[in-house]
Amino acid sequence: MVTISNNIDLPERLLPKVCTRLGFDRVDFRSYTRDQIHDILRRRLESHQALDVFKNDALKYCAARVAGHSGDVRKALQLCRRALELCCERTSSNTKLQVGVDSLRAADEDLLQGNPGVFAIRHISIKARLFLLSFLLEMRERQAEQVHATHVTQRFLKLSMALALAQQAVIASNPLNQQDEARELMERLEACTLLKRHYVSTDEDCLKLRQVALHISETEPFLLELLANQ
Repeated sequence: MVTISNNIDLPERLLPKVCTRLGFDRVDFRSYTRDQIHDILRRRLESHQALDVFKNDALKYCAARVAGHSGDVRKALQLCRRALELCCERTSSNTKLQVGVDSLRAADEDLLQGNPGVFAIRHISIKARLFLLSFLLEMRERQAEQVHATHVTQRFLKLSMALALAQQAVIASNPLNQQDEARELMERLEACTLLKRHYVSTDEDCLKLRQVALHISETEPFLLELLANQ
């Protein structure tokens, strides 16, 4: 059996008894570099005799943008496709079609605005954004794609206290109430499909919350910036 995943910890997400029965070998593939993405885009355009449709600096901008985010060449192709669509809409029939950096930037912004995760984040409460920010900070600090729910909750409580002090606000002193609030926020964010909770079986009739994972691509750097600026 061969499985392909964007998550490096896919085997760890399986039930323990499934993992032990299957066994596994992990093969890691590095993300594409800027030069590799640029070369792929050029080759794709050359194969369709359309290399002159994109300016070279536009291709370099696209390659650098994607390589700096995730290195996913699919995003580069998606970005180029949307830039071409926007350029066609703005270019008259008598003008030579050529996609420049301005079209790539417009496409980048257009795809960002159309991201359902971004839309959800902009419409959730401040505390929910703060919890999501805590989650992202934990992921980056631990360099993991999913982290223990307890660690996220602890960071959320610290950030909440810091925010309350900065705003000279009064916060609940009962830690049990704060824990309940954190669990409620996790439920809301999971309902918005922004994160996913993973449980581990402690016995036949009991499930214990162990880890949480983000449903939006954690490699998108705009996500942290968006949360921090809200």
